[in-house]
Amino acid sequence: MGFRHFYVFGVFPFPCKGLRLVLTSKMFKSRYQQQNEIANLRAQLSQVNQSQSSTYSSPSQTQQTTKPIATKRKISVKEYGIISNKSDYEYVEAYYRKDGTPVRGYYRRRRSK
Repeated sequence: MGFRHFYVFGVFPFPCKGLRLVLTSKMFKSRYQQQNEIANLRAQLSQVNQSQSSTYSSPSQTQQTTKPIATKRKISVKEYGIISNKSDYEYVEAYYRKDGTPVRGYYRRRRSK
């Protein structure tokens, strides 16, 4: 059996094996180009990172930390130290309940006027 000839782009006849070589070659070139592009992009990225490392400052230095806003009716003294809306709360002194149980001091929402 002989090889059948196919026309690629209607110009050159290639036997089947030759066509496979051409396709394989094109796939190899495509893969090689992709790998080159990836390598070039990585090189560019590392150059940019190196140039920015001297002028870069960490976010903790440039941005203020945001404190949480409390929404609970009662919060502990520890939580009060963390929140940002401290003016919404008032301190309640430690006291004893009628049955003698001690209650630690805490902060509660200010009462509406």
